[in-house]
Amino acid sequence: MNFFTDYDAILALPISERERNHPSRTRIGYHVFLSQFFTRINSIPFQEKVDILVELQVWTNHYVNADLDDDSVLTVANPQALNVMRGAARVWQAANNNLKEAWRVQAKRLNNRPPSDGTFQEILEALQDPSTSLEETMLTSLSSDWRYIVSLFKVSVVKNIKRFQLSSETSYKFGNERVTLYTQSYRSFYLTHLLKLSIFGSPLLSNLSQHEIVYRKRRTSVVFIYSYERMTDLFSFGGLNATTFFMDGLKYVCCAKANLTRGQLNAIGYVMEEEGNTLKIKVEGEQDLIEVRRPQYDSENGSFNYEQNANGDQGVAYSLTQLWPIRIKLNVSGQVNIIISAHSYVDDEPEHL
Repeated sequence: MNFFTDYDAILALPISERERNHPSRTRIGYHVFLSQFFTRINSIPFQEKVDILVELQVWTNHYVNADLDDDSVLTVANPQALNVMRGAARVWQAANNNLKEAWRVQAKRLNNRPPSDGTFQEILEALQDPSTSLEETMLTSLSSDWRYIVSLFKVSVVKNIKRFQLSSETSYKFGNERVTLYTQSYRSFYLTHLLKLSIFGSPLLSNLSQHEIVYRKRRTSVVFIYSYERMTDLFSFGGLNATTFFMDGLKYVCCAKANLTRGQLNAIGYVMEEEGNTLKIKVEGEQDLIEVRRPQYDSENGSFNYEQNANGDQGVAYSLTQLWPIRIKLNVSGQVNIIISAHSYVDDEPEHL
């Protein structure tokens, strides 16, 4: 095989469009060689490709019968990417150190090229208005973004209760769990990096407790918020709260929802407060908040464990049988998916500015 056997020819290779748009800045020589190998071998006639892979002893059974009949015509099978990968590895192993060094030089060129992933390298001149400080510009941007997020929450909390009380069987994937909406509200939106840091903290969601982060991968995290109190704590800035709205004498709040049983009776409750592992739930017909233990969440199975969840210290015989926390899925790109439960009740605060 006569591919890639000349040091100067390797260094003279132009950067392809694919390589130019590759986001990585940590590529090594073998990565660049492999990319070029696939590009070149896919550009040659099919029979030449087959012959090369046979010569490299990674593609031996390249003829298959179209039919078991004796009169059937032998047809050539198409090599899989795995065969090409193995062939490339054979060529790389046979290359001398001088050729490998040429590929390392190419990799260094690619890693040092100007950014093409949308990363800003400096503060733009348009943002450096001498009459306004950079701090003021950031605050203005954050304020605008936050007002928009609050408007999205208002639609999900108020409109969901007023107009969409019918159960929905639509479901969405959150980590290892597939969640059916029923009477919950689903919303997808983009959260700017600055606002995401303001709400959830940096680095690694530092504003959250460990039990609130139920799923984490390289690009995606899933967060559970269990009470109205906690949602208010996280989603309030500049006196504007994204979890509380007043309309027509009612107070609308964003909170976790719970199903409870007491004897043969079934009740729906709304988690208003939390303290440690204890959830304080508002149940219709009860004057005081009832308390139950927050169930443990099995992130691998995507389910709660409801065993031994009742707190009977005050003689309250309620048991928690199901919990719908506020579910928030965060992507590193800024995409946010959220499933909200909401509750409304008579407003006991007559005036709201």
